[in-house]
Amino acid sequence: MIAFRRADVVDLNGRSRALMRAAGALGETELRLPGGSFAVGDRVVIRRNDLRLTVANGDRGRVLAVDPAAGSLDVDVGGRHIRLDEAYLARSNQRNGPSLAHGYAITGHSAQGMTCRVAFVLALGPVSREWGYTALSRGREANRLYAITGEPDERAEYAPAGRSRDARRDVPAAFSRSAAQTLASDIGGEQQLQQELVAATTGREAAERSHRRAVAMRAELEGGRPPRLRFHAHTRHRDALATGRRVEAAAEMRLQALQAREAELRDEIHRSRAGHERTPDHDVLERAVPSQSRGLEVGL
Repeated sequence: MIAFRRADVVDLNGRSRALMRAAGALGETELRLPGGSFAVGDRVVIRRNDLRLTVANGDRGRVLAVDPAAGSLDVDVGGRHIRLDEAYLARSNQRNGPSLAHGYAITGHSAQGMTCRVAFVLALGPVSREWGYTALSRGREANRLYAITGEPDERAEYAPAGRSRDARRDVPAAFSRSAAQTLASDIGGEQQLQQELVAATTGREAAERSHRRAVAMRAELEGGRPPRLRFHAHTRHRDALATGRRVEAAAEMRLQALQAREAELRDEIHRSRAGHERTPDHDVLERAVPSQSRGLEVGL
């Protein structure tokens, strides 16, 4: 079983162990530890690294033997028979938690890299697309998703309640949201693009004004006539008209270049934002997830 909140993991572990005890699946002798009581048959998860015992945080196993006098447990961890002695079991981990905990239910973070036959996923709490993909790809044969309709809203105790909660609506919406953090370098890159876009837009607006003036000047020269009796008037008019046409052509080329740069920057900003929000490619997920685990059953 996989849950998002640690409180749900603790609750599920307690319920599961009670059912195991009622079914007679656990040994009579128990060893009481900071993480609870343990007996033969209990599923456990290691919570502290120990090179001496060759165990790592997150290892899962099953209790094989209990020695209350020595304060030790024999555990099968991935096919290895390991004795967790009193020195190990009495110490806390880095978060001041127990070195050993029940392993019937775990968090999605602890489930990373795990493969099991069937995964039962409880979708309560601020779940996300990334968490959902991790949790719902652990089972080889099936992955079952559970949610609760009408879960009490803790916020309603101190603030007006909003719309009623509906698991069939809320769970798909939660799994569509990404919890990925945007890197500072990505933010800086987008800010730089925004600054370049502002500069390009300002330049384009100035180029438009210059182009309009050049067009107006060329049109005025074409519509005008040089004085007939002035010396070289026709030559000067012809030269001025040629200059006006060159100025207009240059202004038009600059305007087109700035328009193209402005459009390019807008596209880059759009791609950058879309890259932060896009979902994992479906084909990539299909290749990453074993074919046996692609089926999903949803229970509400």
